[in-house]
Amino acid sequence: MADGAVELRQPVERDRLGATDAHERLDIFVGTWHTVGEILSGDEGPPRVLRAIDTYEWGAGGHFLVHHVDGDMGGHPVQALEVIGWDPDRGDYFSHAYDNTGSVASYRASLTELRWQILGAQERFDGQFSEDRHILRGQWERLVDGCWTAWMTISLTRV
Repeated sequence: MADGAVELRQPVERDRLGATDAHERLDIFVGTWHTVGEILSGDEGPPRVLRAIDTYEWGAGGHFLVHHVDGDMGGHPVQALEVIGWDPDRGDYFSHAYDNTGSVASYRASLTELRWQILGAQERFDGQFSEDRHILRGQWERLVDGCWTAWMTISLTRV
């Protein structure tokens, strides 16, 4: 190497220091997805369409999955950043999401076989990957007056 040159290290991907099988299972998300869905009718009006591009990639070191969302929910632009990680003490995934309105949300999640479930204080998701792992379909629910109520149906298709 020439004097003064700096050797750049490549990001660690498959050989993540301290990575577990739980981290490896999240590889199912890595890539770009086209998302379509329907925001169901309710207090906010009639059903509306949602569309987005969701991109998942490993953060530096491969310990956190970074999820970018760029979309439209019923005529309202949505941009979000979510960071997903593994909690070895609890034996489940956690995520923290931040969006263009300034909202911050924290969730717990599980990935069992092809089923992805997310639980937050006010919303939850239950979805299923297709056998070829190229489609994720599911439904979001919101907590309304102490009862879980259907909120959105979505389908993500890998690009």
